Amino acid sequence: MSKFPELFPGVRIGPQPDDGDLDELKRAGIKTVVDFRQPKETERSNEQLVQKHGLDYIGIPVDREDPSPKAVEAFQEAMQGASEPLLLHCGSGIRAITVYLLSKAKAKDWTPERVEQEITSRGFELSSHPPLRRLIKDYLA
Repeated sequence: MSKFPELFPGVRIGPQPDDGDLDELKRAGIKTVVDFRQPKETERSNEQLVQKHGLDYIGIPVDREDPSPKAVEAFQEAMQGASEPLLLHCGSGIRAITVYLLSKAKAKDWTPERVEQEITSRGFELSSHPPLRRLIKDYLA
């Protein structure tokens, strides 16, 4: 599943999955799909698509142009009752990995630079995403 690599134990991250992807992810053991896309970004309901495959769905919309620290808090709260393993996704995976790492960063006492290094080391590039870089700095300030 190179499109949805397991970047952390029990956590796969990637782009918007389609029907075939969700079939494969379910066979790979995924129980819950966390969607960071806004509803206006997709033509059909991601919730219905995910539930059609018998997977749990959690929607935490993150605005690409103005991401809010509240998304990190919503993610942390949702994870308290989520069945693992997880697929975290958005359009490309960049919002998903950013929110995931921010949910861990304060407890690990990470700096914004460390969060960016963690994101980059897993194959994502923040240079073309200034709003996410701002979110990282604001959240950890």
